[in-house]
Formats: sequence, structure tokens, C-alpha cells
Amino acid sequence: MGEDLQEQSLSELIAAINEIPAISADGLKNAMFPDDLIASLHNHLGNANQFVSSSKEAMNGAEQFMAQESAQKELGEVDSDLFKDHQTHLISDAEYNRLAAKVRRAIELLSDAEDPEYT
Repeated sequence: MGEDLQEQSLSELIAAINEIPAISADGLKNAMFPDDLIASLHNHLGNANQFVSSSKEAMNGAEQFMAQESAQKELGEVDSDLFKDHQTHLISDAEYNRLAAKVRRAIELLSDAEDPEYT
């Protein structure tokens, strides 16, 4: 159940990012020389998505813990990239606040799922 919430939360974050033309995946694909900041954002977002999927298929608690920790770190980088996007005026205050809240929610869901024996 928690894994489904993690995936749903991440899917909502990805969809919300892709709704903003300045930082969407489609905008990145159509650029001859993509902005490094936007490329970094999507790289970290893709990595987080992969780690969340990997944690669902983990063979044991240690693998699951490592995947969730890695996903949290990648989402931290997503948050950092979004902040930079906001500072460079690629996204508005409202867009940044909405996306940052979604990032925090995804990180909280991952953090809540961790087994305290492994922390």
C-alpha cells in the first residue's frame, strides 16, 4: 500500500513538472541545446523514479532501504533544481511552491516507509 502511494506521489510530481512548458520533458526534447539545469532536473527525477520502482522489487529490507534512501537523495536534488529554476525565473513563485510541496510529500512517503532497524 505504501509503495503504491510512493509511486502515485512521484507520478503526480512528474505530471506537474511536465505541465510547465519551461521545464517539461517535451520542451527538453525539442531544444537543440537543452538547458543543463532542466536536463539535470529530469535526470534526477528519472533516477528517483527508478529507485522507487527498485525498492518495490527489492529482495530484502537492506536493498529496499538503500533504494529508498537513494530516491530521497535524488528528490532532494530535484528540489534543488526546482529552486534554481525559480531563482532564474523559469518558473513562478506559485509553480515553485506547488512543486516543492509535491517533492516534500514524496520524500515524506519514502521516509515513512523506512524500517527503523536499518536507520
